[in-house]
Formats: sequence, structure tokens, C-alpha cells
Amino acid sequence: MARVCANCGHRLGRKDKFCGECGSSDITETASVFGFEIAPKTKKCIYCGETLEGKAKFCWKCGKPTEGGIDLSFLDRKGNDYVAPENIVSSDNVAPGPQQQATPAPAPATAPQQSAQPLPELDFLKSPEDFSSSLGGDAEINFNSSGRVSSNSSSKKEENQYVHPAAAVWSLPQDGTPPQNPTGAPVQTNVTEAVPAQPVVTPVQAAQASPVAVSPVSQQVQNVPGQNFASVAGMAPTNGPAEEAARKAEEERKIAEQKAAEQRAAEEAARKAEEERKAAEQKAAEQKAAEEAARKAEEERKAAEEAARKAEEERKRAEEEAARKAEEERKRAEEEAARKAEEERKRAEEEAARKAEEERKRAEEEAARKAEEERKRAEEEAARKAEEERKRAEEEAARKAEEERKAAEEAARLAEEERKREEEAKKLEEMRAGADRDAAKAIKSMKSGANVGKGALEAVLDRYHEYENKSGVKMSEEADNAYFIDVEDLLGVFYYEENAFKLAFPLLKDAAMHGKGESGLCYSEYVLRNRVELPDEPEHLKIILEAVLEDEDVVKDDAKKIRALLALAKVYKDGVTVEKDMAKAFECYKESAELGSSKGVAMVGRCYLYGDGVKRDPKEAFAWNLKGAEAGEETGIRNIAVAYDYGTGVKRDPKAAVEWYKKLLAMISNDRFAKYRIAYCLSNPDRIVGYKPDDDMYREAYDYASQALEEGEKDAEYVIGYLRTLPINGGPNYTEAYSHFAKAANNGNSKAREWMSKFTKHGNGTYSLKSV
Repeated sequence: MARVCANCGHRLGRKDKFCGECGSSDITETASVFGFEIAPKTKKCIYCGETLEGKAKFCWKCGKPTEGGIDLSFLDRKGNDYVAPENIVSSDNVAPGPQQQATPAPAPATAPQQSAQPLPELDFLKSPEDFSSSLGGDAEINFNSSGRVSSNSSSKKEENQYVHPAAAVWSLPQDGTPPQNPTGAPVQTNVTEAVPAQPVVTPVQAAQASPVAVSPVSQQVQNVPGQNFASVAGMAPTNGPAEEAARKAEEERKIAEQKAAEQRAAEEAARKAEEERKAAEQKAAEQKAAEEAARKAEEERKAAEEAARKAEEERKRAEEEAARKAEEERKRAEEEAARKAEEERKRAEEEAARKAEEERKRAEEEAARKAEEERKRAEEEAARKAEEERKRAEEEAARKAEEERKAAEEAARLAEEERKREEEAKKLEEMRAGADRDAAKAIKSMKSGANVGKGALEAVLDRYHEYENKSGVKMSEEADNAYFIDVEDLLGVFYYEENAFKLAFPLLKDAAMHGKGESGLCYSEYVLRNRVELPDEPEHLKIILEAVLEDEDVVKDDAKKIRALLALAKVYKDGVTVEKDMAKAFECYKESAELGSSKGVAMVGRCYLYGDGVKRDPKEAFAWNLKGAEAGEETGIRNIAVAYDYGTGVKRDPKAAVEWYKKLLAMISNDRFAKYRIAYCLSNPDRIVGYKPDDDMYREAYDYASQALEEGEKDAEYVIGYLRTLPINGGPNYTEAYSHFAKAANNGNSKAREWMSKFTKHGNGTYSLKSV
């Protein structure tokens, strides 16, 4: 079956919804009979040509009956082989003449002779006698201009010549040559028995002849009893619908197989042509490469002979020849570059033109596609809106009924929820009251001196968290939360003292925000030590620590007060959430020192040493630092060692500095600065103090300097460079000494550059000291 437009007959694809020629959506399916397409669902009026339904008996346009004869309008659907009925001249109206003799149409000179191929039967091409005999009696058959059969009972058959419409299209010559259609192309046939030649009138002859009147259509054929379409048309009657369907299916299968075979043959021919083209291109490329290689070999041979000959000529001629060749090579390179540039330009232009054409086609296709989509979308939208409107009306009615039902259910549900909410609130109140009772009991036991332990407090806190999860209420935000905050305060301090800082931090923060002194102290120390994220509130830690210093428990405990003062001093010193204020930091350090804090003593000494928050006083700084150092404070020990090392606030004493630096290393074993300064003081490379070290001091200095350098102290390069100029540890080694001095000079040591000027470099890469 094929799909065609019922309006214009254009053949359509299986998925097409609209005709590509006229745009009509009226589509019907057709079957193929003897190579012609017929429309089983529609037919045409034999008078006005209007398309009618297959069952219609009268034309709706002209009102005439449609059963007046056999409708052969399916021939209208053929292509170049079709001859319009008005161009077929009946023998009833045109007398036979020389131009009406049945002569085969001449075949084109170039048309190949084709062997007989099996085709569908052409029984309807039989002679008028056979056709009329099938009707019985002396019936005479004629075809009028519309392709209908007309008949009468006249016995004057010899006066009327029969011309079949199909015979006007394909004439069968009597000389055995292939039949020709009016276009001149040969026609394949499988007619196995001779068909009598009939007088035909070709379309050309019909056009040259004068117009003639057409005899009226006779209605006798359709009234012949027992005759069907096949018998009336001269075709062999079938034995039943099944055989007819089988025959048609077999014919369609053969046609499909023939088309598939032709398509496969065409594809195979195209593939072989492409392979031959590629082979030819490859062969041409190989031949071109061989010719190029031969040409180059010949040129090289000639160049060798020319070079041998020119070797005997004078120097000037050889130079001129070389210059000429260079000029030729240059010109050849320029020509090659110009040729490649021109090819590249043409290639770019062709590519641009191709892309522009593709873009234009793409734009046109896209526009057509969008127009079609827009039309479909409009139709679908209209249908969708109509359907939605209908559904909306139905849904609205159903919704109102459902809303009324749900309203009743909602009222019942709300009543039930209210009852459950009241029960849940009562349970939550009991849970909260129980947690408060347990918290009060645990706090009272701790204040009375009983060791309740961390477990009891954790159990109480868990009950509070359970209450928070079920009620959705934050205990820290409630007004009546004294017991909860006390539990957080006590448990946070427990965790802090056990170094469980991750558990302690959120508890301490919450308790500190609610004014708990010890929690505020622990929270502030942790923040300053770890620099965790702070709130945006200005003076956050300052406010907390000032509140801590006013807490009764902290005021009574000097140790806690010292911790709070040192923390507040660090806030001012580092400017944490406040502006830097060394004066206030100094006051806090001094107050803590007066309470006995060795750290405070050392920090007071440091403030005097550097003039931070107080007038610089090296002697006062030394006195305070000495107190801190004697108390074992690391900051005090470091400051005393530096004071003796550089003579700050006290007479310079390298030996005393070495002793204090060693005490510092006893506390901090990886202090590289202390190791470097010990090495410097022991070796005395710059003779700042009036003593000369011995070899043991030099060796000890070398060990400390090496350790400091390994740990990353770059200033130790200068000390090691100096020690490698001395006769210790396999020295002197001036090359190594120069290397260390160079590294120290790159680090900005000016004295190392002075030492480098005292060395002399030798040819083998070694160095020696210049003679003084």
C-alpha cells in the first residue's frame, strides 16, 4: 500500500501528515495494480472529475450518477507514461487515415535492446473481438474521451475501429521489436502470445488532428448480467478474493525485490567506482613520488659532476656559481611560498563559500521546520485548551465536592492533633521538669563537695538535648534555663581540663555568653590560642574577660585571675576584636606579675625592653626579665640570654649569654636561633669582645652552627664559613669557607661580603686567602 494526497495525487511518505505539494491533510492509501496506483477509498466523477467517496452513487457537485461506466481514472496517477483521455481519438469519430495507422514509435538510437522481462499480465490489451465476446452478443465496445467503455448491439464491427486507452500508451509492433511508449523509451513485456496490432493514435497525432466530437457514453456495459470489472475489461476472471490478493502480493514482492536488487547494484557500482578512484589517486601519487625521486637523483648526479668540474676552475667562478645557485634557490622558495599562499587563499575562500551555503540552507530548513512546528503547536494548543477547559470544569466540580469532604476531615484531624499536642506538651513539661530536678541535684552535690563525676552531668545534658529535639526549643534561648547553663558550665570546664577541646568549646561558648566566669576564661584562652572564628560583635573577648574578672569565684582565686589578666593582655597586645593598646596590655601584665605570675614578670620585662606600652628602659627590662628567668619562665630566659649577648641593659658577656641560651635549649631543644647565637658567641668571629676562644670552643661552636643550619637558620652560614678558615675539623678549607660566605652574603650579611674579598680564586676552581 502507498500513501498519496487525495487532493493532488502526490505520493507521500509513511510518516507525512501534510502534502508537500499542496499542503492538504487529506491523505488516502492506494494499491498498485499492473503498475498503476488506484484509490480504493475514493473515485472521480466521470463528468466533472470531482473526487468522491468510494460508495457514492451520485456526484455531489454535478448531480450525475457515478455508475455510468468503468472508471479508468487511476491512469491519471502515472507519470511520463500517461496519455490524457482527451488525446485518445475513437474510431467512431475520426476516419482512418494515413496518420492513424498502427506504427510502432521509433526507439531512441542510444536506447539498448532489452530482453523480455516478466511483467504483470496485460490481458486488457486484447483485441476488440475478444473484449466484445466477453460481453456476449454483437456488443460493440468503444472508449470515450474520459476513458469509459461504451457499447451498442450494432453488428457493423468493421465500420468502427477499436482503440484501447492502454493500447494508445503502449503499442505492440508486429515486427518483434520491443514495444515503445509515446516518449520513445522501450517497454518491457511478458506477453507470451501474439497480440493483434490495433490502430492507435499517438498524442502527437491527436494534437495535429482537428477537434472532433465525442460520442455519448452508453450505459449498456454496466447492465450486462454476470460481468465484473475484470471480464468487462478483457482480463481473465479470478477464482476468488484470496487468489487475487495472493497475485497482487506476489507482484508487489517481485517489484520490491527488483527495486532492492537495482539499489544494491547501484551501491556496489558506486563502491567499486570509489575504490577505483582511490586506487587511481594512490597510483598517481606513487608515480609522482617516483618521478620526483628520479628527478632529484638526476639533479644530485648532475650537481656532483658540476661540482667536480668546477673544483678545477678558479675561486671566483666557484663563488659566482654558488651565488647564482643561492639566488635561484631563493627565487624558487619565494615562488613556492607564493604558490602555497595562493592555494591556501583559494582553499579558505572555497571553505568560506561552502560554509555560507550550508548556513543558508540550514537557516532555510530551520525556518521551514519552525513554521511547521509553530503551526502544529497552534493546532495542538487549541485542542489542548479545549480539553483543558472541559477537564477544568469537571475538576472544579469534583474539587468542590472533595474540598467539602476534606474540610470535614480536616476539622476532625485538627481536633485530634490538638488533643495529641496537648498530650505532647504535657510530656515535654514533665521531661523538662525531670531534667531540671536531676541538674539541681547534681549541682547541689558538687557544691557540697561530693564528687558527682562527669557521667552524671553528661546524662543530664543528654536529657536536655532530648527535650530540645522533641520540642524544637533551644534551651540556651529560653529565659528559665539556669540549670541548663550551670550544667554546660561545669561539663565544659571538665572537658577543657581533660583537653577535650572539641567537646568543650560549644559548651564553654554558650556558658560564657550567659556570664559564667570560669567558662568565659577557658573559652577566651582557647580562642586566643587557636584563633578560631570569632563573632562579628566588636570587643567580643574583651567584654567576656572583663566579666570574668568581676566574677566572685575568679576574684577569690589568684591563679584564675592571673589567667584572665594574661588573656586580656593578649587581647590588647594582638588587637583581637579590639584596637591594639600596648599601654593596657602592659597594665594587665604588670597586675598579673604583682599577683606572682612568672609569665607576667617576663612580659613586663619585654615591654620595658622594646618600649611597648611604657617608656623603654633596658635596665628595668633586665631586672624584670631576670625575675622571670629565675622563676623558670621561657620568655624571661630568652630575654636575659639576648641581653647578655647584645649588651642590652647589662654589660655584654658572651659566656653568660651562652649559659642562658643553653638553659633555653634545655626547655626548647629545637630552638635554632639559640644554637646559632651559642656558635657565634663561642667562635667570636668579629672580635667584638676581648677574648680569644680555644680549639675546644671552636669545635663546640662548629657543632652548634651545623645543627642550626640543618634546622633552617641561614645566618649560621657566616659562622661556619669563618670556622672553615681555622685549623679545626680537618681545616682550613678555604673553598668550603668561600662557599658558606657566598651563601651568607646572598642572605644579606655584609660582613660575609667583606670576607669574600679576602679570597683568591685559582684555575682549578679552588680558593685561598690572600697574603696580608
